[in-house]
Parts: sequence; C-alpha cells; structure tokens
Amino acid sequence: MKNHILTVTLNPAVDKIVYVKNFMPGEDFGGERIGLSAGGKGINVSRVLKILGGETVVTGLIAGRAGDYIKKG
Repeated sequence: MKNHILTVTLNPAVDKIVYVKNFMPGEDFGGERIGLSAGGKGINVSRVLKILGGETVVTGLIAGRAGDYIKKG
C-alpha cells in the first residue's frame, strides 16, 4: 500500500480568480472571466502534492454555500 498524506481543512473556502486583460494600475478595468475553485490550506496543499505525484486524502468540515460548491467539485 502506498503512503498517503492526510490534510485537514477546518475552514475551507471558495477561491475566486478574476482574469483581467491589459491591467494597468490606477485605471478602470473589467474582468474578462472569473474562475472558482475549492481552497483553504489543506485543500491547496493536497492540490500541490497531487501535481508533484503524491497521494493525498483530504478531509475537513464543510457547510453553507461554500460547502455545497466544494461537494459538487
């Protein structure tokens, strides 16, 4: 059996990334598109470990709209 790393996220979040084309400080800008992803320290650590080829198990507490989004993900 391969070793797994357990991560625990007690306060998960939904991270929002706004993509802006040609951003200039001090100028008005509009978002080109928005990206959403599950986030929080344990979730982010597991995501990087997976990219590096590691095996992880993610656990934690979820509730509310953020929890609904994470469960669907």
